[in-house]
Amino acid sequence: MKNLLIKSFKILTINRDVGFYSLCFIFIIPIILVFNAKKFDYFSVYCLIFVLINLYSIYFSTKNNIKTGLIFSLTICATYSINIISFLIYYDSLPEIYDELFSGVLKASHLYQRTLFQKIVENNPEKIHIISLFLLISYLSIFLSIIFLENKLNLNFKNQISKNNKILQLKYYFKKIPIFFLLSFLFLYLFDLKKIDYNSLSAILSAILRLDNFIILLISYYFFFNDLFRKRQKFFYISLIILSLAVYIYLTQSKALILLLCLTIFSSYIISDKKFSINIVNIFFIFILFLITFFLATYLKNPNPKNFYSLFFLTGIHDFIFTGLIGRLSYFEFYFEKVINLNLYKDFINLSYYFKVIIDKLTPGFDLYNVGFASRELYKSYYIFSDPNIMHSEQITPFAEAFILFKFYSIFYYIIIISSLIYILKYFSKKINFLNFLIMNYIFYIFVNWILGIGLDQLIIKIELLIIFVILFVIFNKLINKFKILK
Repeated sequence: MKNLLIKSFKILTINRDVGFYSLCFIFIIPIILVFNAKKFDYFSVYCLIFVLINLYSIYFSTKNNIKTGLIFSLTICATYSINIISFLIYYDSLPEIYDELFSGVLKASHLYQRTLFQKIVENNPEKIHIISLFLLISYLSIFLSIIFLENKLNLNFKNQISKNNKILQLKYYFKKIPIFFLLSFLFLYLFDLKKIDYNSLSAILSAILRLDNFIILLISYYFFFNDLFRKRQKFFYISLIILSLAVYIYLTQSKALILLLCLTIFSSYIISDKKFSINIVNIFFIFILFLITFFLATYLKNPNPKNFYSLFFLTGIHDFIFTGLIGRLSYFEFYFEKVINLNLYKDFINLSYYFKVIIDKLTPGFDLYNVGFASRELYKSYYIFSDPNIMHSEQITPFAEAFILFKFYSIFYYIIIISSLIYILKYFSKKINFLNFLIMNYIFYIFVNWILGIGLDQLIIKIELLIIFVILFVIFNKLINKFKILK
Protein backbone atom coordinates (compact mmCIF):
# COMPACT_ATOMS: atom_id res chain seq x y z
CA MET A 1 0.00 0.00 0.00
CA LYS A 2 2.82 2.35 0.91
CA ASN A 3 4.60 1.65 -2.39
CA LEU A 4 1.37 2.27 -4.30
CA LEU A 5 0.95 5.66 -2.62
CA ILE A 6 4.58 6.58 -3.35
CA LYS A 7 4.21 5.60 -7.01
CA SER A 8 0.91 7.50 -7.29
CA PHE A 9 2.50 10.61 -5.80
CA LYS A 10 5.45 10.35 -8.20
CA ILE A 11 3.08 10.14 -11.17
CA LEU A 12 1.20 13.21 -9.92
CA THR A 13 4.43 15.18 -9.48
CA ILE A 14 6.05 14.35 -12.84
CA ASN A 15 6.47 17.60 -14.75
CA ARG A 16 5.16 17.49 -18.32
CA ASP A 17 4.73 20.14 -20.96
CA VAL A 18 1.22 21.42 -21.64
CA GLY A 19 1.26 19.67 -25.03
CA PHE A 20 1.11 16.32 -23.23
CA TYR A 21 -2.06 17.29 -21.37
CA SER A 22 -3.71 18.73 -24.48
CA LEU A 23 -3.00 15.51 -26.39
CA CYS A 24 -4.57 13.48 -23.56
CA PHE A 25 -7.69 15.65 -23.64
CA ILE A 26 -8.02 15.23 -27.42
CA PHE A 27 -8.73 11.54 -26.75
CA ILE A 28 -10.58 11.94 -23.43
CA ILE A 29 -13.13 14.67 -24.31
CA PRO A 30 -15.01 12.77 -27.06
CA ILE A 31 -15.36 9.82 -24.65
CA ILE A 32 -16.70 12.10 -21.90
CA LEU A 33 -19.25 13.58 -24.29
CA VAL A 34 -20.41 10.16 -25.54
CA PHE A 35 -21.34 9.16 -21.98
CA ASN A 36 -22.47 12.52 -20.59
CA ALA A 37 -23.86 14.75 -23.37
CA LYS A 38 -27.63 15.22 -23.14
CA LYS A 39 -27.91 16.03 -26.83
CA PHE A 40 -25.63 15.86 -29.87
CA ASP A 41 -26.55 17.62 -33.13
CA TYR A 42 -24.89 19.59 -35.95
CA PHE A 43 -24.07 22.44 -33.56
CA SER A 44 -22.42 20.00 -31.15
CA VAL A 45 -20.20 18.88 -34.05
CA TYR A 46 -19.06 22.47 -34.65
CA CYS A 47 -18.36 22.87 -30.94
CA LEU A 48 -16.38 19.64 -30.71
CA ILE A 49 -14.33 20.49 -33.83
CA PHE A 50 -13.41 23.87 -32.31
CA VAL A 51 -12.30 22.27 -29.02
CA LEU A 52 -10.21 19.60 -30.78
CA ILE A 53 -8.55 22.17 -33.07
CA ASN A 54 -7.78 24.33 -30.05
CA LEU A 55 -6.26 21.43 -28.12
CA TYR A 56 -4.22 20.31 -31.12
CA SER A 57 -2.90 23.87 -31.60
CA ILE A 58 -1.63 23.76 -27.98
CA TYR A 59 0.14 20.47 -28.74
CA PHE A 60 1.54 21.81 -32.04
CA SER A 61 2.76 25.07 -30.43
CA THR A 62 4.49 23.17 -27.63
CA LYS A 63 6.26 20.71 -29.93
CA ASN A 64 7.29 23.36 -32.49
CA ASN A 65 8.19 26.08 -29.97
CA ILE A 66 5.57 28.57 -31.26
CA LYS A 67 5.54 30.76 -28.16
CA THR A 68 2.93 33.36 -29.10
CA GLY A 69 0.75 30.60 -30.53
CA LEU A 70 0.94 28.76 -27.21
CA ILE A 71 -0.24 31.81 -25.24
CA PHE A 72 -3.05 32.35 -27.74
CA SER A 73 -4.16 28.69 -27.71
CA LEU A 74 -4.02 28.35 -23.92
CA THR A 75 -6.02 31.55 -23.40
CA ILE A 76 -8.67 30.35 -25.86
CA CYS A 77 -8.75 26.96 -24.11
CA ALA A 78 -9.35 28.61 -20.71
CA THR A 79 -11.99 31.04 -21.96
CA TYR A 80 -13.74 29.14 -24.78
CA SER A 81 -13.06 25.39 -24.78
CA ILE A 82 -13.87 24.79 -21.09
CA ASN A 83 -17.10 26.73 -21.58
CA ILE A 84 -17.98 24.72 -24.70
CA ILE A 85 -17.46 21.40 -22.90
CA SER A 86 -19.67 22.61 -20.06
CA PHE A 87 -22.35 23.59 -22.57
CA LEU A 88 -22.22 20.28 -24.46
CA ILE A 89 -22.65 18.30 -21.24
CA TYR A 90 -25.74 20.29 -20.23
CA TYR A 91 -27.05 20.98 -23.76
CA ASP A 92 -30.84 20.52 -23.97
CA SER A 93 -31.01 20.35 -20.17
CA LEU A 94 -30.23 23.91 -19.07
CA PRO A 95 -31.53 24.77 -15.60
CA GLU A 96 -33.65 27.72 -14.52
CA ILE A 97 -32.03 31.09 -14.97
CA TYR A 98 -32.23 32.70 -11.55
CA ASP A 99 -32.61 31.98 -7.87
CA GLU A 100 -33.75 35.21 -6.22
CA LEU A 101 -32.60 34.28 -2.71
CA PHE A 102 -29.02 33.29 -3.44
CA SER A 103 -28.14 35.32 -6.53
CA GLY A 104 -28.44 32.51 -9.04
CA VAL A 105 -26.48 29.30 -9.54
CA LEU A 106 -26.49 27.96 -13.09
CA LYS A 107 -24.94 24.85 -14.56
CA ALA A 108 -24.31 26.55 -17.87
CA SER A 109 -24.21 30.29 -17.47
CA HIS A 110 -27.09 32.71 -17.86
CA LEU A 111 -26.42 33.85 -21.43
CA TYR A 112 -27.92 30.71 -22.96
CA GLN A 113 -31.13 31.42 -21.11
CA ARG A 114 -31.10 35.12 -21.97
CA THR A 115 -30.78 34.49 -25.69
CA LEU A 116 -33.07 31.40 -25.70
CA PHE A 117 -30.06 29.77 -27.27
CA GLN A 118 -31.53 26.32 -27.84
CA LYS A 119 -34.48 27.78 -29.76
CA ILE A 120 -32.13 29.85 -31.89
CA VAL A 121 -30.10 26.73 -32.74
CA GLU A 122 -33.26 24.83 -33.63
CA ASN A 123 -34.94 27.62 -35.64
CA ASN A 124 -31.97 29.35 -37.29
CA PRO A 125 -29.66 26.61 -38.60
CA GLU A 126 -28.36 28.75 -41.47
CA LYS A 127 -27.40 31.57 -39.10
CA ILE A 128 -25.73 29.17 -36.68
CA HIS A 129 -23.77 27.55 -39.54
CA ILE A 130 -22.39 30.95 -40.58
CA ILE A 131 -21.51 32.06 -37.05
CA SER A 132 -19.86 28.71 -36.21
CA LEU A 133 -17.84 28.66 -39.43
CA PHE A 134 -16.76 32.26 -38.85
CA LEU A 135 -15.44 31.31 -35.39
CA LEU A 136 -13.48 28.34 -36.77
CA ILE A 137 -12.05 30.38 -39.68
CA SER A 138 -11.14 33.24 -37.30
CA TYR A 139 -9.31 30.93 -34.92
CA LEU A 140 -7.39 29.22 -37.72
CA SER A 141 -6.56 32.58 -39.37
CA ILE A 142 -5.03 33.92 -36.18
CA PHE A 143 -3.15 30.74 -35.31
CA LEU A 144 -1.77 30.19 -38.84
CA SER A 145 -0.73 33.87 -39.02
CA ILE A 146 1.20 33.43 -35.77
CA ILE A 147 2.95 30.29 -37.07
CA PHE A 148 3.88 31.93 -40.37
CA LEU A 149 5.19 35.19 -38.86
CA GLU A 150 7.07 33.58 -35.96
CA ASN A 151 8.88 31.29 -38.40
CA LYS A 152 9.48 34.00 -41.00
CA LEU A 153 10.92 36.48 -38.48
CA ASN A 154 12.61 33.74 -36.45
CA LEU A 155 11.12 35.09 -33.23
CA ASN A 156 13.01 33.75 -30.23
CA PHE A 157 14.09 34.91 -26.79
CA LYS A 158 17.64 33.63 -26.76
CA ASN A 159 19.37 37.06 -26.70
CA GLN A 160 19.58 37.29 -22.91
CA ILE A 161 22.08 39.75 -21.44
CA SER A 162 25.27 38.46 -19.80
CA LYS A 163 25.42 37.63 -16.10
CA ASN A 164 27.65 40.63 -15.36
CA ASN A 165 25.18 43.02 -16.98
CA LYS A 166 22.38 41.31 -15.08
CA ILE A 167 24.17 41.91 -11.76
CA LEU A 168 24.52 45.61 -12.61
CA GLN A 169 20.83 45.86 -13.47
CA LEU A 170 19.87 44.01 -10.28
CA LYS A 171 21.65 46.67 -8.22
CA TYR A 172 20.17 49.45 -10.34
CA TYR A 173 16.53 48.43 -9.84
CA PHE A 174 16.56 46.59 -6.49
CA LYS A 175 15.70 49.54 -4.22
CA LYS A 176 14.02 51.73 -6.79
CA ILE A 177 11.13 49.37 -7.67
CA PRO A 178 9.83 49.00 -4.06
CA ILE A 179 9.98 52.78 -3.57
CA PHE A 180 8.14 53.35 -6.86
CA PHE A 181 5.51 50.79 -5.82
CA LEU A 182 5.03 52.16 -2.28
CA LEU A 183 4.83 55.81 -3.39
CA SER A 184 2.28 54.89 -6.06
CA PHE A 185 0.29 52.80 -3.58
CA LEU A 186 0.30 55.70 -1.09
CA PHE A 187 -1.05 58.01 -3.80
CA LEU A 188 -3.79 55.51 -4.76
CA TYR A 189 -4.73 54.97 -1.11
CA LEU A 190 -5.02 58.71 -0.39
CA PHE A 191 -6.86 59.27 -3.66
CA ASP A 192 -9.33 56.50 -2.77
CA LEU A 193 -9.90 58.14 0.65
CA LYS A 194 -10.42 61.50 -1.14
CA LYS A 195 -7.47 63.01 0.76
CA ILE A 196 -6.13 64.02 -2.67
CA ASP A 197 -8.45 66.32 -4.60
CA TYR A 198 -10.08 64.89 -7.69
CA ASN A 199 -8.96 66.78 -10.79
CA SER A 200 -7.91 65.91 -14.33
CA LEU A 201 -4.27 65.26 -13.35
CA SER A 202 -5.01 63.07 -10.30
CA ALA A 203 -7.69 61.14 -12.23
CA ILE A 204 -5.29 60.38 -15.10
CA LEU A 205 -2.50 59.44 -12.68
CA SER A 206 -4.80 57.02 -10.83
CA ALA A 207 -5.64 55.39 -14.18
CA ILE A 208 -1.95 55.07 -15.10
CA LEU A 209 -0.82 53.64 -11.74
CA ARG A 210 -3.03 50.56 -11.98
CA LEU A 211 -2.36 47.71 -9.59
CA ASP A 212 -2.21 45.10 -12.37
CA ASN A 213 0.68 47.09 -13.91
CA PHE A 214 2.59 46.79 -10.62
CA ILE A 215 1.83 43.08 -10.24
CA ILE A 216 3.35 42.46 -13.69
CA LEU A 217 6.31 44.72 -12.80
CA LEU A 218 7.07 42.87 -9.55
CA ILE A 219 6.68 39.37 -11.00
CA SER A 220 8.81 40.33 -14.02
CA TYR A 221 11.57 41.61 -11.74
CA TYR A 222 11.45 38.45 -9.60
CA PHE A 223 11.67 36.13 -12.64
CA PHE A 224 14.35 38.11 -14.45
CA PHE A 225 16.74 38.23 -11.47
CA ASN A 226 15.65 35.04 -9.69
CA ASP A 227 18.95 33.22 -10.34
CA LEU A 228 20.90 36.11 -8.72
CA PHE A 229 18.72 36.67 -5.64
CA ARG A 230 19.88 35.85 -2.16
CA LYS A 231 17.40 34.28 0.26
CA ARG A 232 16.50 37.60 1.92
CA GLN A 233 16.06 39.32 -1.44
CA LYS A 234 13.76 36.52 -2.62
CA PHE A 235 11.72 36.71 0.57
CA PHE A 236 11.43 40.49 0.28
CA TYR A 237 10.13 40.44 -3.30
CA ILE A 238 7.79 37.49 -2.71
CA SER A 239 6.33 39.45 0.23
CA LEU A 240 5.93 42.50 -2.00
CA ILE A 241 4.14 40.42 -4.65
CA ILE A 242 1.80 38.90 -2.04
CA LEU A 243 1.05 42.40 -0.70
CA SER A 244 0.22 43.66 -4.20
CA LEU A 245 -2.07 40.65 -4.81
CA ALA A 246 -3.89 41.19 -1.50
CA VAL A 247 -4.36 44.90 -2.21
CA TYR A 248 -5.61 44.05 -5.72
CA ILE A 249 -8.31 41.69 -4.37
CA TYR A 250 -9.31 44.12 -1.62
CA LEU A 251 -9.58 47.23 -3.80
CA THR A 252 -10.87 45.76 -7.06
CA GLN A 253 -12.85 42.77 -5.70
CA SER A 254 -12.04 41.21 -9.06
CA LYS A 255 -11.98 37.48 -9.77
CA ALA A 256 -9.51 37.90 -12.65
CA LEU A 257 -6.43 37.86 -10.42
CA ILE A 258 -5.44 34.23 -11.07
CA LEU A 259 -5.66 34.76 -14.83
CA LEU A 260 -3.33 37.76 -14.50
CA LEU A 261 -0.98 35.81 -12.24
CA CYS A 262 -0.85 32.72 -14.49
CA LEU A 263 -0.36 34.85 -17.60
CA THR A 264 2.55 36.85 -16.12
CA ILE A 265 4.31 33.77 -14.76
CA PHE A 266 3.82 31.85 -18.02
CA SER A 267 4.93 34.75 -20.26
CA SER A 268 7.95 35.31 -17.97
CA TYR A 269 8.99 31.68 -18.53
CA ILE A 270 8.64 32.17 -22.28
CA ILE A 271 10.60 35.45 -22.41
CA SER A 272 13.28 33.93 -20.15
CA ASP A 273 13.64 31.22 -22.83
CA LYS A 274 12.98 28.52 -20.24
CA LYS A 275 11.05 25.32 -20.85
CA PHE A 276 7.68 25.44 -19.15
CA SER A 277 6.35 22.23 -17.62
CA ILE A 278 3.71 21.50 -15.02
CA ASN A 279 2.43 18.55 -13.02
CA ILE A 280 -1.03 17.53 -11.83
CA VAL A 281 -0.33 18.74 -8.28
CA ASN A 282 0.56 22.20 -9.66
CA ILE A 283 -2.66 22.26 -11.70
CA PHE A 284 -4.66 21.32 -8.60
CA PHE A 285 -2.88 24.06 -6.63
CA ILE A 286 -3.75 26.65 -9.31
CA PHE A 287 -7.37 25.50 -9.18
CA ILE A 288 -7.42 25.90 -5.37
CA LEU A 289 -5.96 29.42 -5.72
CA PHE A 290 -8.64 30.18 -8.28
CA LEU A 291 -11.33 28.99 -5.84
CA ILE A 292 -9.87 31.03 -2.96
CA THR A 293 -9.66 34.15 -5.12
CA PHE A 294 -13.21 33.63 -6.31
CA PHE A 295 -14.49 33.16 -2.75
CA LEU A 296 -12.64 36.20 -1.40
CA ALA A 297 -13.68 38.51 -4.23
CA THR A 298 -17.29 37.31 -3.97
CA TYR A 299 -17.36 37.75 -0.19
CA LEU A 300 -15.81 41.24 -0.31
CA LYS A 301 -18.34 42.29 -2.91
CA ASN A 302 -21.30 40.79 -1.02
CA PRO A 303 -20.34 39.76 2.56
CA ASN A 304 -23.38 37.61 3.16
CA PRO A 305 -22.92 34.20 4.88
CA LYS A 306 -26.08 32.95 3.13
CA ASN A 307 -24.15 32.82 -0.15
CA PHE A 308 -21.65 30.34 1.30
CA TYR A 309 -24.42 28.35 2.95
CA SER A 310 -26.17 28.05 -0.41
CA LEU A 311 -22.95 26.95 -2.07
CA PHE A 312 -21.98 24.13 0.28
CA PHE A 313 -25.35 22.95 1.60
CA LEU A 314 -27.99 23.74 -1.03
CA THR A 315 -26.23 23.53 -4.40
CA GLY A 316 -22.99 21.70 -3.73
CA ILE A 317 -19.44 22.30 -4.93
CA HIS A 318 -20.05 20.38 -8.19
CA ASP A 319 -22.71 22.84 -9.32
CA PHE A 320 -20.52 25.73 -8.22
CA ILE A 321 -17.68 24.57 -10.47
CA PHE A 322 -19.99 24.37 -13.48
CA THR A 323 -21.68 27.69 -12.72
CA GLY A 324 -19.66 30.28 -10.87
CA LEU A 325 -16.29 29.35 -12.36
CA ILE A 326 -17.20 28.21 -15.85
CA GLY A 327 -19.96 30.80 -16.02
CA ARG A 328 -17.26 33.44 -15.50
CA LEU A 329 -15.35 32.01 -18.46
CA SER A 330 -18.33 32.02 -20.81
CA TYR A 331 -16.62 33.72 -23.74
CA PHE A 332 -18.02 31.21 -26.22
CA GLU A 333 -21.49 32.28 -25.13
CA PHE A 334 -20.50 35.94 -25.26
CA TYR A 335 -19.44 35.47 -28.89
CA PHE A 336 -22.69 33.87 -30.04
CA GLU A 337 -24.86 36.23 -28.01
CA LYS A 338 -23.18 39.35 -29.45
CA VAL A 339 -23.37 38.15 -33.06
CA ILE A 340 -26.94 36.86 -32.79
CA ASN A 341 -28.08 40.13 -31.22
CA LEU A 342 -25.81 42.44 -33.22
CA ASN A 343 -28.72 44.79 -33.99
CA LEU A 344 -28.94 45.56 -30.26
CA TYR A 345 -25.26 46.51 -30.08
CA LYS A 346 -24.46 48.14 -33.43
CA ASP A 347 -24.91 51.66 -31.96
CA PHE A 348 -21.83 51.28 -29.77
CA ILE A 349 -19.82 48.53 -31.50
CA ASN A 350 -18.67 50.61 -34.45
CA LEU A 351 -15.57 52.58 -35.37
CA SER A 352 -17.32 55.94 -35.04
CA TYR A 353 -18.35 55.20 -31.45
CA TYR A 354 -14.84 53.93 -30.63
CA PHE A 355 -13.36 57.18 -31.98
CA LYS A 356 -15.63 59.21 -29.67
CA VAL A 357 -14.63 57.12 -26.64
CA ILE A 358 -10.91 57.51 -27.39
CA ILE A 359 -11.24 61.29 -27.84
CA ASP A 360 -13.14 61.57 -24.53
CA LYS A 361 -10.51 59.54 -22.67
CA LEU A 362 -7.64 61.54 -24.19
CA THR A 363 -9.12 64.92 -23.22
CA PRO A 364 -8.28 65.46 -19.52
CA GLY A 365 -10.92 67.19 -17.42
CA PHE A 366 -13.70 67.32 -20.00
CA ASP A 367 -15.60 65.11 -22.44
CA LEU A 368 -16.52 66.13 -25.96
CA TYR A 369 -19.00 63.31 -26.54
CA ASN A 370 -19.68 62.02 -22.99
CA VAL A 371 -19.78 58.34 -23.98
CA GLY A 372 -18.49 55.30 -22.07
CA PHE A 373 -16.51 52.26 -23.16
CA ALA A 374 -18.47 49.93 -25.42
CA SER A 375 -18.08 47.03 -22.94
CA ARG A 376 -19.88 49.13 -20.29
CA GLU A 377 -22.71 49.95 -22.68
CA LEU A 378 -23.10 46.23 -23.46
CA TYR A 379 -23.86 45.56 -19.83
CA LYS A 380 -26.34 48.45 -19.52
CA SER A 381 -28.13 47.46 -22.71
CA TYR A 382 -29.71 44.38 -21.17
CA TYR A 383 -29.30 44.94 -17.44
CA ILE A 384 -31.66 47.90 -17.42
CA PHE A 385 -31.78 47.99 -13.62
CA SER A 386 -28.01 48.09 -13.18
CA ASP A 387 -26.56 50.71 -10.86
CA PRO A 388 -25.12 53.49 -13.08
CA ASN A 389 -22.56 54.34 -10.39
CA ILE A 390 -20.97 50.87 -10.56
CA MET A 391 -18.55 50.28 -13.45
CA HIS A 392 -19.93 46.99 -14.78
CA SER A 393 -18.73 45.74 -18.15
CA GLU A 394 -19.01 42.67 -20.39
CA GLN A 395 -16.59 41.24 -22.92
CA ILE A 396 -17.28 41.78 -26.61
CA THR A 397 -14.84 39.03 -27.64
CA PRO A 398 -12.49 39.73 -30.58
CA PHE A 399 -14.39 37.35 -32.85
CA ALA A 400 -17.79 38.98 -32.31
CA GLU A 401 -16.23 42.44 -32.57
CA ALA A 402 -14.51 41.50 -35.84
CA PHE A 403 -17.75 40.03 -37.22
CA ILE A 404 -19.76 43.16 -36.36
CA LEU A 405 -17.10 45.63 -37.56
CA PHE A 406 -15.57 43.92 -40.60
CA LYS A 407 -17.73 40.87 -41.40
CA PHE A 408 -15.80 38.54 -43.75
CA TYR A 409 -12.94 41.02 -44.23
CA SER A 410 -11.91 40.19 -40.66
CA ILE A 411 -9.05 37.99 -41.84
CA PHE A 412 -7.15 41.16 -42.87
CA TYR A 413 -7.85 42.69 -39.45
CA TYR A 414 -6.44 39.58 -37.75
CA ILE A 415 -3.33 39.66 -39.95
CA ILE A 416 -2.69 43.33 -39.04
CA ILE A 417 -3.04 42.61 -35.30
CA ILE A 418 -0.79 39.52 -35.36
CA SER A 419 1.80 41.16 -37.63
CA SER A 420 2.02 44.16 -35.26
CA LEU A 421 2.39 41.85 -32.28
CA ILE A 422 5.15 39.66 -33.75
CA TYR A 423 7.15 42.57 -35.22
CA ILE A 424 7.07 44.46 -31.89
CA LEU A 425 8.14 41.35 -29.97
CA LYS A 426 10.93 40.77 -32.48
CA TYR A 427 12.20 44.32 -31.93
CA PHE A 428 12.32 44.07 -28.13
CA SER A 429 13.75 40.54 -28.16
CA LYS A 430 16.96 41.67 -29.91
CA LYS A 431 18.51 42.37 -26.52
CA ILE A 432 16.62 41.13 -23.47
CA ASN A 433 17.59 43.42 -20.61
CA PHE A 434 15.16 43.96 -17.74
CA LEU A 435 13.30 46.87 -19.33
CA ASN A 436 12.72 44.96 -22.59
CA PHE A 437 11.71 41.88 -20.57
CA LEU A 438 9.12 43.99 -18.72
CA ILE A 439 7.82 45.62 -21.91
CA MET A 440 7.35 42.21 -23.58
CA ASN A 441 5.38 41.00 -20.55
CA TYR A 442 3.14 44.06 -20.97
CA ILE A 443 2.80 43.28 -24.69
CA PHE A 444 1.59 39.75 -23.90
CA TYR A 445 -0.76 41.26 -21.31
CA ILE A 446 -2.25 43.53 -23.99
CA PHE A 447 -2.48 40.60 -26.41
CA VAL A 448 -4.43 38.51 -23.87
CA ASN A 449 -6.73 41.47 -23.17
CA TRP A 450 -7.44 41.58 -26.91
CA ILE A 451 -8.25 37.84 -26.85
CA LEU A 452 -10.54 38.40 -23.87
CA GLY A 453 -12.40 40.98 -25.92
CA ILE A 454 -12.43 44.15 -23.84
CA GLY A 455 -13.14 46.15 -27.02
CA LEU A 456 -10.79 48.04 -29.34
CA ASP A 457 -11.69 51.36 -27.69
CA GLN A 458 -10.65 50.18 -24.23
CA LEU A 459 -7.64 48.32 -25.64
CA ILE A 460 -6.24 51.46 -27.30
CA ILE A 461 -6.63 53.45 -24.06
CA LYS A 462 -5.01 50.60 -22.09
CA ILE A 463 -2.03 50.63 -24.49
CA GLU A 464 -1.69 54.40 -24.11
CA LEU A 465 -1.80 54.24 -20.29
CA LEU A 466 0.73 51.37 -20.21
CA ILE A 467 3.15 53.33 -22.43
CA ILE A 468 2.88 56.31 -20.05
CA PHE A 469 3.37 53.97 -17.06
CA VAL A 470 6.60 52.57 -18.55
CA ILE A 471 7.83 56.10 -19.35
CA LEU A 472 7.09 57.21 -15.76
CA PHE A 473 8.94 54.15 -14.45
CA VAL A 474 12.01 54.94 -16.59
CA ILE A 475 11.98 58.65 -15.63
CA PHE A 476 11.59 57.79 -11.93
CA ASN A 477 14.63 55.48 -12.04
CA LYS A 478 16.73 58.03 -13.91
CA LEU A 479 15.85 60.83 -11.46
CA ILE A 480 16.67 58.63 -8.44
CA ASN A 481 19.97 57.74 -10.07
CA LYS A 482 20.80 61.28 -11.18
CA PHE A 483 20.23 62.90 -7.80
CA LYS A 484 21.79 59.92 -5.97
CA ILE A 485 18.90 59.76 -3.51
CA LEU A 486 19.58 56.15 -2.49
CA LYS A 487 23.35 56.45 -2.17
